[in-house]
Amino acid sequence: YIFKKPARPVDRVFVHCSASDNPDHDSAAVINDWHKQKGWAGIGYHFFISKNGMLEQGRSLEKTPAAQEGKNTATIAICLHGLAGDKFTEAQFDTLRNLCDQINQAYGGAITFHGHCEVSKKTCPVFDYRAVLDLDPQGKMALKRAAIVPLELAGSDFGDLEALKGSVIVLKRGFKGELVKDVQKALTQLGYFPG
Repeated sequence: YIFKKPARPVDRVFVHCSASDNPDHDSAAVINDWHKQKGWAGIGYHFFISKNGMLEQGRSLEKTPAAQEGKNTATIAICLHGLAGDKFTEAQFDTLRNLCDQINQAYGGAITFHGHCEVSKKTCPVFDYRAVLDLDPQGKMALKRAAIVPLELAGSDFGDLEALKGSVIVLKRGFKGELVKDVQKALTQLGYFPG
């Protein structure tokens, strides 16, 4: 997955945890079911990161999240599976850093990153997101111009994956061929690789 800015304005990203360490709850489909039971249209988060670091698409980025009550406008919501702070995995944190770095690059470093706890009485997320993302006191990440590493996006049977065609690219180490050349050319044109 390579992040592509939505048409709607965005100036903040909020990080959440799912409040469960139950392996049976480790998917965006479960969160989708929970949120529908609350009477919502579906999953309130744009991204879900499982314990193994797999990234799943939730709500379409073109839609406002339902994740930070009263503070959803102009935001992106990311949820990591977990409840106990010591049970989050490095694979999750690697995926979170990669995704947030892509978002930060897409917005030229002008976006800020926050925990749900900053706008709620909840302790969500229960891990030190500021340290994981190396945030400054204003919630900004350093702007890196390193090559974007595509994230593998897991499939789902409930969301907006059909709407993502054209913006989702799943490549694995060792892939070769025309698709790889096309992606390299596109990334070079975007300035992520030297010409």
